Amino acid sequence: MLLPRRLVVPLLVGALALGPAPASAAGPGAEEPSAESAPVRVMLLGDSVTMGSSGDWTWRYRLWKHLERSGTDVDLVGPSTDLYRVGDGQPVYADRDFDRDHAAAWGRWAAHTAALVGDLVSDDHPDVLVVNLGVNDLMYDTEAWVLEHRLADLVREAQAADPDLAIVLGEVTQTWLAKAGRPARALNRALPRLAKLLTTETSEVLVAEVAAGYTRSHTYDDTHPTAAGEVRIAAAVADSLAELGAGLAYPRPLGTVRPTPSRAPVVTASPGPGRVALRWRAAPGATGYAVSYSDGGRWRALPHTTARRTVVTGLAGGREHTFRVRAHKGTSAGATGTAVAVPVPGRVTAVRAERSRTRLVLTWRSTGPARYRVALRAPGRARAVRTVGQPRIVLRDLAPGRRHVVTIRAVAGGLVGPPARVVYSTRR
Repeated sequence: MLLPRRLVVPLLVGALALGPAPASAAGPGAEEPSAESAPVRVMLLGDSVTMGSSGDWTWRYRLWKHLERSGTDVDLVGPSTDLYRVGDGQPVYADRDFDRDHAAAWGRWAAHTAALVGDLVSDDHPDVLVVNLGVNDLMYDTEAWVLEHRLADLVREAQAADPDLAIVLGEVTQTWLAKAGRPARALNRALPRLAKLLTTETSEVLVAEVAAGYTRSHTYDDTHPTAAGEVRIAAAVADSLAELGAGLAYPRPLGTVRPTPSRAPVVTASPGPGRVALRWRAAPGATGYAVSYSDGGRWRALPHTTARRTVVTGLAGGREHTFRVRAHKGTSAGATGTAVAVPVPGRVTAVRAERSRTRLVLTWRSTGPARYRVALRAPGRARAVRTVGQPRIVLRDLAPGRRHVVTIRAVAGGLVGPPARVVYSTRR
């Protein structure tokens, strides 16, 4: 194992020391941090898989948390801290409590990075450079041998900027993609040989086997990792860092983690007659929402929506309903927001009348479990109100040939629905 001369990492089992630090050029009396106290500087250089997008933890987060738990003093370095904006909401992390510095960019090619890597290394002075690039090159008909040369150029440029730099090359994970799959598999097979070829007396090059056990199910859109995919990538990189003396291997089994989007939509429910209007706050990274509801029985699902509002109709008034809104990022089903509401009974509809000289027989469409309050106004008589348990009523002893105004309201759970007003005349 070839360690960079600067790489001194405290482990849980003790401290790995490489001897005294080089003499400082700052002059007598100047204080310089000891090698034992200096953190290992790690630069994560990659594309969208490394950068991450709205609502992600990112595999950078998983790696950082593992190193922190293992007692490894690490400083992630790079010119960026941001995420790419994807889906709904702002490009914020699921948890921003970690060292967010990185050198990744959405859509980055290995072909374009060789010209940049020297400046990146010179500016931030990493002890270890972790490179996860290649899928964007392969998506545009680049052959594996071409990408192999591009990665070799990148590594040599980095070594020219710092001959003592340790380098980790990550495999391409998306081996199932139509264009990139075959060359990705070929490249991954070639990487151990390439790493050995590029290793020098002062710069060791290793391969992180990030594609091992990584499948399409570890992505939310065939390309970018789910929360479980993030863990697999971080574990492989951590294992390679451990080979360099930086921290411990990632513990197995990997276990399960909460899926993204991790932030539940905040749901507001506004009840109305036989319906509830739902609105919710965006969940960062969500590309759609699944809405379902129940009144205590089975759950019913609405069509998937990209909107942040919907109206659920056909509900039984006076009965408590629970509504769930689950955020999705591609195929990843994330956190669920809930709300409870009691809709008002719906308006009575489809009122029909059988008429005679002194009687009206009214029927209407049921509004569900409810009673009905019926009010009658007719010339020459006081307003009469009756409550019935079925959608039918017989009004007797009416004046022949006169207009009668009938108002019907559904009543359920102490709630009264809107009025349905009809006018019928008795026969002469």
